[in-house]
Amino acid sequence: MAKWVSQSNRGQQIALSVGCMVVGLALAVGCRHFQGPGITNTMAGFLLGLLLLFLGLATIIVSGQQTVVIDPTARCITVEETSLLKKVRRSIPFGDIVDIHIGFVGKRSNYVTNYYLELVPKSTYLDRE
Repeated sequence: MAKWVSQSNRGQQIALSVGCMVVGLALAVGCRHFQGPGITNTMAGFLLGLLLLFLGLATIIVSGQQTVVIDPTARCITVEETSLLKKVRRSIPFGDIVDIHIGFVGKRSNYVTNYYLELVPKSTYLDRE
């Protein structure tokens, strides 16, 4: 039986981060000449720009790619997470899985629904008893 492979889209994550950084930089440069006592609209724009710039940079550093491989022959699920800072690889044997829950995120009314699987390992199941 063939392996099932699922990967997150790192390109979309980076594009969103770069977009956030571009908007933040535009706000920070455009609103850098704030004057007067207290918080003015220009100062708020400058601070918002710095916040967006920082968030965009931070998400580029910590975001990564997740690869999930389900191998029915080896009876194992392998999860590999790769980012700029670290690489983590975990293997979950089928025998360690007690239950599987299916959940979804989104609204049915706007036809955007994402389903996900939640695996319940033996250690979590034994902790509940």
